[in-house]
Amino acid sequence: MVTVDPVSARSSTEYVVLLRRRREVAGLSYRQLDRRARQCGESLPPSTVATMLRRATLPGVELVTTYVRACGGDDAELAAWLAARARITVPDPDAGGAAAAGPCLPVPPRRLPPGVVGVVGRCAELAELDAATSGPVRGLVVVTGGPGAGKAALAVHWAHRSTSRFPDG
Repeated sequence: MVTVDPVSARSSTEYVVLLRRRREVAGLSYRQLDRRARQCGESLPPSTVATMLRRATLPGVELVTTYVRACGGDDAELAAWLAARARITVPDPDAGGAAAAGPCLPVPPRRLPPGVVGVVGRCAELAELDAATSGPVRGLVVVTGGPGAGKAALAVHWAHRSTSRFPDG
């Protein structure tokens, strides 16, 4: 049987190419991967797999775990894939990167639309949003208003102001 060795991956792009190759070696379609994952109580939608395999960024640990297991990987193979992923996330001091004591954490997602310039007269609403999202008890905040009232502009403006309060993105 042909195996795919993730140890040879030196970058996230190479890692994803090897993940593609792993599926090809297994001879499984995206739907078959999803079925196998469901049999183990996991979810691996075909669209998620397609997106993962077309990007050049490292997929998350949970996604790699589910994917490798769905491809038929055992614990040893999974450990090799996760070790290779962890190695890629650590800067190489010989290549000019800073030495790291452990794996570098991925940058949290910041998927906000561009900020709005010139939000005027919304101090009270911004203060309400700040109050509702700070403190020990946090809840869901709903911004309501008529069409064109600036609900989205207010929310985006507040979100840009508050990114430091939400380190996970």
